[in-house]
Parts: sequence; C-alpha cells; structure tokens
Amino acid sequence: MSLEGADVYIDGIGSIFFNGQVLKVDLLTLYPDPKEANKMNPRLAGRIAMPINAAVQLRDGLNRLVADLQKAQEQNQKASTAAAQGLESDGAEKKSKK
Repeated sequence: MSLEGADVYIDGIGSIFFNGQVLKVDLLTLYPDPKEANKMNPRLAGRIAMPINAAVQLRDGLNRLVADLQKAQEQNQKASTAAAQGLESDGAEKKSKK
C-alpha cells in the first residue's frame, strides 16, 4: 500500500516511541462505538517512523508554527480590543451629542 502524495486524516496522537535512532509516532482516528451512540473509540490509523534528523526538522517546524499562531492570536486580540474600544467611544460620542 502506497500513501505517496496522499493526505491521511488523524484525530490525535497515540504512543510515541524512540529507540535511540528512530522516532515512531502512532496516528489515531476516532470511530463511533457500535454499542454506545455517543462514544468514540480510537483506532490506529498508521504510524510515522523517522530518523533523528527528520524528528529535529519536525520539532523545528512545529516550533515555528506555534510561534506564528501565537503572534496571529496576539494580533487578533489587539484588533478585537481596538474594535471594542472604538465601539465604546462611538457610543460615548453619540450620548454627548444628545
């Protein structure tokens, strides 16, 4: 089975193993429990296995992603605060004109 170029959707990460040379990460997908309607059961969807240098690249890429997400979140919070303050000042101006 070849997954070359294919996306694999996962719901989460299971176990992470490192044997000193290869990092292995279990990929999990959730499936409905046939006996309980509101319960989801995790199943192994696959495993990523990579050498140390690829694991370091993954870590570095994830660190950059997290930093970018934090920066975007801070910018969104500043924009939301500014917008809220603008609405408050607009309301105060309208009241003072009356």
